[in-house]
Amino acid sequence: MLRLAALALLVTWTPGACVDVGDPWYVERPLVVVPDGPISWTDHVQQILHDHTCDACHSGADPSGGMDLTTADGFVAGGDSGPAVVPCDSGHSLVTSYLEECFMPPDETPGGQRCLDAAELEIVRRWIDEGAEAVYDAATCPAPSR
Repeated sequence: MLRLAALALLVTWTPGACVDVGDPWYVERPLVVVPDGPISWTDHVQQILHDHTCDACHSGADPSGGMDLTTADGFVAGGDSGPAVVPCDSGHSLVTSYLEECFMPPDETPGGQRCLDAAELEIVRRWIDEGAEAVYDAATCPAPSR
């Protein structure tokens, strides 16, 4: 009888032990969709940087690496490593390689997500390619030559 009770407990507990309750470190983020129109510093790029807590280190009187991400001008100017953005040319912008290679944000960022996803990277690239300005101006970047 004791063996039967032990077997019943084992059968009852085993399925419960296999239930996946999810990753306790997972932080759900809203789905990012690349907009059809122009990219906005305030509505798109700055929001992505904030969602990844980049502004936790890169703001204030003494921002990390000398790079202040609270304004579009500060983002473009960069910091100790030089200009972060080449307006109209994301392919030659230092920040693009930092974000694509997941060099930033660092692992120890408090509460931040490690890497930008593909949609977030596309938004940052497009903003740079559109002129990297606080307010979009279609005349900023020359039309690509064909």
